[in-house]
Amino acid sequence: MIASVAPSSGKSDGGESVTVHGANFSAATHVSFGADADTGAGGIAAAVTFIDSGTLEVLTPGHAAGTINVMASDADTGQAVVALAAFAYAAPSGGGGGCSIAPLASPPDPRDAVSSSGWIALVLAWQWNRSRKKRAASGV
Repeated sequence: MIASVAPSSGKSDGGESVTVHGANFSAATHVSFGADADTGAGGIAAAVTFIDSGTLEVLTPGHAAGTINVMASDADTGQAVVALAAFAYAAPSGGGGGCSIAPLASPPDPRDAVSSSGWIALVLAWQWNRSRKKRAASGV
């Protein structure tokens, strides 16, 4: 049985620690977020730490924004319980995914440790700044 999930909301990218309170938990209890209320299918597994028979510490998985069900299932007994609308994922804030482009004075150094998408953003920022300077110099 799941009595509560605290806190009952978090970021859609996951990684937040929540406590699931209830009864009859064991070290074999699994928790999933977003499970279908009727079938238990479709849930995203969470990292679970068994505290005691009434408490689990759970690290939330990433999920689309919205209110979802939380399911606890016991691998030993096969029993499962779904708490309806027990957790709400908030939409990411910031409107741009936390990405911004600032003019670069020189081309990026390829030896820098940057992901491929970050590398592309750096090159585009440098090219944008270069073309902006050319337009300003030509009076366009």
